[in-house]
Amino acid sequence: MNARPAWLMVLTTPFRACHLCDHGVTVDGARHCRRGEVVGPASTVPVHTARAPTGPCGGEGRFMDFRGLNR
Repeated sequence: MNARPAWLMVLTTPFRACHLCDHGVTVDGARHCRRGEVVGPASTVPVHTARAPTGPCGGEGRFMDFRGLNR
């Protein structure tokens, strides 16, 4: 079976907005956040942890930033 293309994964995965966020980074095939307020002393945190209802970014993604959104 062929792997799905990266662009399709972005459209069909939970927290797909995190794939576009400037604070995001892919580590070992999984999306992570590296925003200081979210990760604390760690260097990165998986987005499913950061975006959990009780996570630092929360379900609404309070720290998300996209190129061109606020600039």
